[in-house]
This record gives sequence, structure tokens and C-alpha cells, in this order.
Amino acid sequence: MSAIDNISPVHTRWRARLGVGSRVLGLVGLWIVLGCGPKATEDSGNPSDTGEAWAGWSIDPDTLPAGDASCKEPLAAELDYVIDGDTAWLDTDEGELKVRFIGIDAPEIGYEGDPSECYGDEAKEYLDSWLKGQMVWLTFDADCQDDYGRWLAYLHYDETEDGFVQRRLLNEGYVTTMTIQPNDSFSETFVADENRARALSKGLWSACE
Repeated sequence: MSAIDNISPVHTRWRARLGVGSRVLGLVGLWIVLGCGPKATEDSGNPSDTGEAWAGWSIDPDTLPAGDASCKEPLAAELDYVIDGDTAWLDTDEGELKVRFIGIDAPEIGYEGDPSECYGDEAKEYLDSWLKGQMVWLTFDADCQDDYGRWLAYLHYDETEDGFVQRRLLNEGYVTTMTIQPNDSFSETFVADENRARALSKGLWSACE
């Protein structure tokens, strides 16, 4: 675990959405009054910027894939900072959580001049471009935290297979499988996804072979 894992980014957007942090809201209001905000006719394309409701609220989170003996109820979260292809900081109504994605392993990112492992930068960049600033559901398995205090979770952008973050990363060849007991509810599914990506020479299976 690198030193950068312990860096906690500054978060405001989640708290503003929940009505917490009046000082931040006041500054935003002043910013808009002064004419610095986006034009009303512009469409930023980001639901959180346009006031659109997150589509995930319409999902019953209890129907999302989770461990049979889940240690915790599903939790809505905003992905704020990507550490690498299998770890990120997320904002929730329970606070800021550093989350390690169950069942997968991304190539390591190089820090302080050290080179990244093959496809490590690509995995981080893909996750960042897809989910940074987006809302997701977190579901859990038997163990909620690891020995480093990181939360262990499955991530869901929506209820589809392609929206199951671990499966998408595996299917696209950005990560490999890593099973750590007792969080093994989807280990067979993840191995099948990995084998399919390998057979199709997706991502790291062509770049790093």
C-alpha cells in the first residue's frame, strides 16, 4: 500500500447535495449571482450539474448483486478520487470511505518516480473517466473492511451486467481476479469474465503478454 493511499481529497459536492455545508452553498450562490456560473441554456451533460435526479435512486438496491451474508446494507456513494484501478475514495452520507473493490486486482501505479506496472495507468484513467463524480451503489460481502481499514465493496453504476463495475473492468481487460476469503460470492463469475477477456485479448491481455 503506497503513501498516496492515505491522502484524503477535499469533498464538497456530496455534502452540498444533501444540504450540508451552508457556507459552501452560500459561496456558490454568490458565484452565480456575480455571473460566473454556467448559462441557463447550456447543458453540461452531468446530472449533478443540471439538477437531474440520479437514475440509481429508482433502483431497489436490495436487488443488486451482493454477498449472501452481507456485512452491511447497500450504500449510495459518489466516487470522488481514483487511487488506481481497484481502489477509490467515495463520499457517502456516512462520511468519506476509502474503498477496495472486492474480487479484482489492478496493476500497481508508480509513485515518486517509480514506473507503473503494465496497464496500471490505463486502468486508473479508464475508471476515472467513467465514474469520477458519478453516483454508484456499494454492496458488500461477508467482511466489510480489510487489515488496512479500507472498506471492501462491490460497485454498481446501474443494475446491468455492464454497470457492475468489477465485471466491466474484468471484461474490458483492465484488471485480473483476486479472491480473498470470505468475500468470494462472485469468484466463479469473475473468473469467467477474466477468461473471456483473455480469450479476446482485451486490454492487458494483449498489451502485457
